[in-house]
Amino acid sequence: MNYVNIDTNNKTKIVAAKQVVENLRTNEAIRNFLISSVSDVFKDKEILKKQKIVAIKNLVKDLKIALKNEAFNYSLNLVIRNLNEYHTLQKSEIKDENGKSKNFIPSQESQAIIHALVLLAYSNSFAKICKNLFKSAK
Repeated sequence: MNYVNIDTNNKTKIVAAKQVVENLRTNEAIRNFLISSVSDVFKDKEILKKQKIVAIKNLVKDLKIALKNEAFNYSLNLVIRNLNEYHTLQKSEIKDENGKSKNFIPSQESQAIIHALVLLAYSNSFAKICKNLFKSAK
């Protein structure tokens, strides 16, 4: 497990394991750690489905503080921004008058979407492709 729960009452309060943080020296290592941690969080049955994004955000914020390296802040800030956007969309889910959900994120797609949001922060090529897709859609 890449993380430790620091609050028994609040399962979303997770922090990166110290021995893992000490070995994170490159952006690639951090990206791989985050992707692996997202998978671990989704396997964790104690964290409820809609709380998983909050736990992952807490983990990234803790990692940013623990690393204390300005070189990693840009990408970690992008990850936090991407996760905040996902969480905002998740919270805005509503049902219309016909009972259909709007802004619904299927739980079976959540993990893949969050992996992509992490990768988006670390891959310039992926970011350019997404921007071009958005431009061509207009």
